Amino acid sequence: MQSADKSSAQSATLGDYHVGNILTPRLTGIHGHMLDTSESGTTIRVRIDKIITRTLSCALAVRLVEGSDQLQEAGSLLFLKLFDRRFSKQLRRNGGIDPWTQDKESAYVQSIQNGSVNQFLNNLHTVPRFRIDTEEDWDDAENEAFLADESLRLFTTEYTAYDRLSNHQGRSIPRLVAAVDIDIAPPSPGLAPTAEGDFEPFKVKGIILQYLEGLNLWDIVKHCPRSSWQGIVDQAVDITRMLGEYGILNRDVRPENFIVVPAAPATHGQDQETRYRVFMVDLALCKFREEYESFAQWGMAKETKNEDGAVGLRMQKRLKMDHDFDLKFESSLAYAQWGDTRETDESFMAIAIKEVVRPGEVSYTHPKFYKPQKKLAVECGKQ
Repeated sequence: MQSADKSSAQSATLGDYHVGNILTPRLTGIHGHMLDTSESGTTIRVRIDKIITRTLSCALAVRLVEGSDQLQEAGSLLFLKLFDRRFSKQLRRNGGIDPWTQDKESAYVQSIQNGSVNQFLNNLHTVPRFRIDTEEDWDDAENEAFLADESLRLFTTEYTAYDRLSNHQGRSIPRLVAAVDIDIAPPSPGLAPTAEGDFEPFKVKGIILQYLEGLNLWDIVKHCPRSSWQGIVDQAVDITRMLGEYGILNRDVRPENFIVVPAAPATHGQDQETRYRVFMVDLALCKFREEYESFAQWGMAKETKNEDGAVGLRMQKRLKMDHDFDLKFESSLAYAQWGDTRETDESFMAIAIKEVVRPGEVSYTHPKFYKPQKKLAVECGKQ
């Protein structure tokens, strides 16, 4: 995925990654199927064609050199996201952590050798307010351990989001091709620490995605006809509204996280009008509804984040101010009852209108926001 906007600035080098270099990722999952120990281990070879620097991961456009039998992507240009703490510039900047150096790595390795990294990570995961109360005093080793842990979390989140949205891959989000990892050589051949849970100090995890040649949503005014703007933004808004059906809240919805791809032109008489398909990208900051989260808790989180407004309202304001274009947009009321009424679960369920959307799936709506729909079984009160 490549945006024409400056927020996806390209470079010829990013840490150890250079245009023209050959990487040999190990396959850990193919087309959404995670491989078990007996299946994983096959490596592929890819050549770096482009580097995109401003992201929470190391974002590389790569071409498959070897391994097409496994991926069925012979010669294809693909998008490789490596969650490498060392060279993820935005991740380090967001954490207020200076660029990686070999001295920082040496301190990190020492903490792995003496076991202190495991205690730090245990505190990070289990002690309330540990990061808030202590991060100003973290040393280089602890900063690197935090970034390693954060990179693993981002990878896991993004992979999970693609898995949940498998029906939308290639249509509303890029197609997931594979999950991979790459070894980082330990500084000392004898250094082989035992992994704690999923923590593997000398592996970089990543995903390979369909490569999309398109433009950033902000840039439709430069490259797309005015007549297409409404439809393009409508697609982006619809994608944000679809996420709730899969128990997903995207905390990073921004116009720059949508890619607009020209599709086959539609013919109207003798005129041809270019069609566009919109894809949401960068899903590493998603949150998933937990089993313990109530309707009210989840609904309030969704309403507070206002995902459709994060793209619709911003585009509406920008297009009006800069181009006198009246974009039609109204925020969804799907979660408004939780944001506006602050009902408790019990009081909400006592008055909620239940609708059978389809077999096995129901929705609950506050009477204030209820609009009857045809062919839906409706009843009031608790089940």
